[in-house]
Amino acid sequence: MAFDSNRPPMSPDGRWYWNGNSWQPNPQLPPPLPPGPPAWPTASPAYWAPTPPAPLDNSFAWALAFAPLLLVLAGSLLAGLAGPAVAVLGVLAAVGLNVALSVQDVRRLRAAGHAVPTALAVFLVPAYLFVRQGKVRQTYAIPIVWCVCFLVSLGGAGIIENTIGVQMNTDIVEQEIRTGVEQQLGMAVTVDCPSSVSVRTGESFQCVVTGSDGSAAMADVTVQNGQGEFVWRLQ
Repeated sequence: MAFDSNRPPMSPDGRWYWNGNSWQPNPQLPPPLPPGPPAWPTASPAYWAPTPPAPLDNSFAWALAFAPLLLVLAGSLLAGLAGPAVAVLGVLAAVGLNVALSVQDVRRLRAAGHAVPTALAVFLVPAYLFVRQGKVRQTYAIPIVWCVCFLVSLGGAGIIENTIGVQMNTDIVEQEIRTGVEQQLGMAVTVDCPSSVSVRTGESFQCVVTGSDGSAAMADVTVQNGQGEFVWRLQ
């Protein structure tokens, strides 16, 4: 490129020229554009948002709501299968389960920041469930279900007896009939009852009594109540 001696020295970008004493703005350039509006941010500014609390697990509370029915069911079934003495143990075990559910639910509530008394949960379940629902600001469906189940449990044994019947432990029935017959007749006998019997209260089933001399008779066994108590007589 030839050097033009008539043209003053220019800066590489053409914005300035040398007048012999100092650099001056190039008057041949167009004036700068006015500043435009501020640009919008490409991303929203970071900010802290509180984490919403996790939903409360009500599984233990719902189990407590249905506990009255569990007590009745355990007592009725065990009474028929193993007798009243074992039924009492079954009911005690169900009560222990009820206490364990109460304690676990109290721990879960305290972990979520709700203070509730353990004694109330153990000894007065319906009051605890009402207080609990007020603390966690939920509906009162759980304590209402408990009340309904409790009312049903008052006649629950009769409902079980009159619908599915009482499951009888025929080993106990055979033993009692055999002992009674041997005491009355003074001879050894064998007793055969059905292996699985479910009988409604007031209804009967039959067992075969066979003596050592080969004679046979039928014993009518009548169920007295939901605890599996019965009476028998030879025909």
